[in-house]
Amino acid sequence: MILIQSTPSLNNLKDSLDAHKRKNSIPANREDDPLSGISRLYFTGLKYVAMLVDISALVLVYYLASAVASLIAGRGLDVSAGKLVYNALVVTVAIAFFISVIFILGIIV
Repeated sequence: MILIQSTPSLNNLKDSLDAHKRKNSIPANREDDPLSGISRLYFTGLKYVAMLVDISALVLVYYLASAVASLIAGRGLDVSAGKLVYNALVVTVAIAFFISVIFILGIIV
């Protein structure tokens, strides 16, 4: 007895190829694309806020590291905590201002 192996028909191959193309293709319209709903201005705003949070955290780490290093060296802080907090806030606002200027230039240009 001879067994004949059945081969898929041409229509089945075409259907599976079409399904593969649909699954791996870029959406043709914006309604199908979940990432196209964010505007450039919204993205820039979120990036700006994220950068300000990062800068604020880094300024805090800088001041904490310098205070710890000063205490380890045995020199003390030499200023009050209020003065350090005020200085850290001034530095953060100055950095935020310059970042704002750069972002505004990036939006305008």
